[in-house]
Amino acid sequence: MTYGDYATSLLARKLANGELSTEKSRRTWSDAQALHLRPAFADWAVDAIRRRDVEAWKAAQGEKVRQGLFSPVTVNGWLRVLVSTLRAKDSTSSKRSVRPAARSGASATIPMRERRTRSTTARRA
Repeated sequence: MTYGDYATSLLARKLANGELSTEKSRRTWSDAQALHLRPAFADWAVDAIRRRDVEAWKAAQGEKVRQGLFSPVTVNGWLRVLVSTLRAKDSTSSKRSVRPAARSGASATIPMRERRTRSTTARRA
């Protein structure tokens, strides 16, 4: 299934289940998909999207932030929608292609358990 098809079906499910209960959440989610995520990933197979693909998309969005076209808060909102979409697909399959993203720095792709271990080790040294 393509990302575009899956995102459309997921939006319908979220609306039917009341998960996007406010007008703002519905608009935020649908605008992020329609304007920023589908143009980038629409024809990709959802199961083929990997972390490196998300990282490349993030880098492109980061450049737009540096140019002053978008705020970091806005781009992080799109990232939350993207990760939410990929997680929803992952929850229906046995493999996980994208880990949850953190808001800051290099730890964005390090699992929480590993971050705790690294920070504890760094303090001891």
